[in-house]
Amino acid sequence: MLSSMRTPRSVVVIAAAVMLLAAACGDDASDDATPTNADATTTTADGTTTTENPAAALPDASPTVAELWTEPTDDSGPDVEHKVYAELQGGAEDDTLTGVTVESDLAGSAELTPDSSVELRATDVVALTEDGTHILLTGLAAPLEYNRAFHVTFEFENAPDLRVEGAVRDPADPIASS
Repeated sequence: MLSSMRTPRSVVVIAAAVMLLAAACGDDASDDATPTNADATTTTADGTTTTENPAAALPDASPTVAELWTEPTDDSGPDVEHKVYAELQGGAEDDTLTGVTVESDLAGSAELTPDSSVELRATDVVALTEDGTHILLTGLAAPLEYNRAFHVTFEFENAPDLRVEGAVRDPADPIASS
């Protein structure tokens, strides 16, 4: 007989939604607050409510690099220039990619070109491509052979520097063209 007295799940969910709506309509100072990332609220069948900030759930609030690659080349020398491509994921807050560096066993220098910095909005994905801003290596120390690993350090205005391993790949590789 007790089991027939249970409150249906839909009633619990509707009641929780009404309480949240009523709380949101309350007269408090939060109306003047600066907007932040939306919180996600979950109500379980037993009425337990949890609230999470999606940005806080990120494993690292700093920007990340999902892809880093370049094409093979047989050329090397102090005047040789070579392009490197990347896909960056913004962190929890807006930031700016202000520069890149490489180790001397790869090239004499590296720079972002044609723009010297890249705006990175929170959680957005930005691609460094051949037709847009990309990394330009100057003074290749040795030819870049297929499957060779290399490192680039990404420098941000706010986030700490990020050293990333990339690979020399054929542009026909499906992952290289994504």
